[in-house]
Amino acid sequence: MFAVSDRQIALLLASSCAIVYLLVFGVLIYLGTQNGTSFETMLELNASETSDVTEYVHLAESMLQTGRFEISPAIGPENLRVPGYPAFLALMLLLFGTLTVVPFIQIIVTAGTVALIYLIGARYVPRSVALAAAVVYMIDPVVIYATWVPVSEPLFMLFLTGSIYCLGIPARRAWMPYVLAGILLGISIYMRPIGLYLTPLIACMALAHSVSWKAAVRGALIFTIVVAATVVPWMARNYVLSGHFAFSSSSAFNLYFANMPIFEQARTGVSYEQIQREYNEKYFGTQEEDILRSFKYSQQESAIAREVILAHPFQYAVFHSVKSMQLFIGSSMVNFSYHMRRLGVFSGEQVHGEGAWGMILQGRYGDALVQTFTHIPRLVERLLWATLYLGMLYTTYRALRYRDSTSIWIFVAFLFIHAVAFMTGPSSDTTRYRMPLEPFLLLLGISGIYMAFTQTWRRFRHPATVKLPY
Repeated sequence: MFAVSDRQIALLLASSCAIVYLLVFGVLIYLGTQNGTSFETMLELNASETSDVTEYVHLAESMLQTGRFEISPAIGPENLRVPGYPAFLALMLLLFGTLTVVPFIQIIVTAGTVALIYLIGARYVPRSVALAAAVVYMIDPVVIYATWVPVSEPLFMLFLTGSIYCLGIPARRAWMPYVLAGILLGISIYMRPIGLYLTPLIACMALAHSVSWKAAVRGALIFTIVVAATVVPWMARNYVLSGHFAFSSSSAFNLYFANMPIFEQARTGVSYEQIQREYNEKYFGTQEEDILRSFKYSQQESAIAREVILAHPFQYAVFHSVKSMQLFIGSSMVNFSYHMRRLGVFSGEQVHGEGAWGMILQGRYGDALVQTFTHIPRLVERLLWATLYLGMLYTTYRALRYRDSTSIWIFVAFLFIHAVAFMTGPSSDTTRYRMPLEPFLLLLGISGIYMAFTQTWRRFRHPATVKLPY
């Protein structure tokens, strides 16, 4: 029988992904054209000044025109966003003179990520499970949306999965995989800073591939040093311009602009937008988000947010935990449909109104129940994600109980998944933020479901015989 190698399967997956996405994008362009929407508008290139895409474009244009990294000269150097993805857009403008090519370039990027998910999974779980995980990631609507518009997630995911894949590559020079992995993770951090906080966990994955603890520690140390060397130049830039030796101002700003007001909304019932406006006016005298997210205000924002949160520490701990877990059951279909209507690809108005979470905060428990159980497609999707989470728990339990060569990697992946969810916290309504943990949730979740099913089937087919006492 003809044997198919993992690399051949990965290549087939990447090719299939490219074909499927070209077909999907063709349908989206056709639907948007039928609605009279320009291609630029479909890609969010004509969006408001505060959208992610618009800011990325402004940063790319600033890099090309002035050699500076700023959204506008009036605001000054940008501190929250990092230069990796704007540099990619600047390259697209240099090569093609337009950003309408970005979705088609990102198809190649996502195809590479799909292939890497399979190759990573094939090391630790059955090949059929790795294949299923790669396919589910490929057809996830939020992954399709992120590939469709100019946002940083596709490139971030390629370099993140590439880094984790490199950690397990056998090589003559034992240090080489760790150097490559460190460089790739460093590049991913320039796409999204969340990778910086995941560095220690990814370094621990080296324990799954080393022949001894000493070799593992040495490899993890090499990896960490390379990551640090990659990101330090940007931290030095921020220190020279603002006096803050940090990679991004996102930590303090998100704590003030998302965690604190959303918590206060859950606690008091006042909308988080109103809380944001009141605090901005009270402490800073401005509502300009571009100004508030600079390092100039980061220490004050962090102090304000922590004062509010630490006034109710146990309530916040419960709130943050619940919102983090919400990431595991978020609906990609809802997110995709919302954005396609907003961009004029799908006909009809955007769906407005409170979701089930908002209804619960308002004490409308009956309405929340109706909202949840009357939208069957999204309910099925949420139940499937919840089942994957349970499967992931079962896989981790078995890895810890029946220890083998893959147990360490599975346990670190378990920690990785929950670290991403914890860092997302109150912003878990945006299922795009699930993408960093999704490959590992799929690999472990599908593996757990597969093991539970096969064990149940074997017991059903071959029930244990009971010896009678006579």
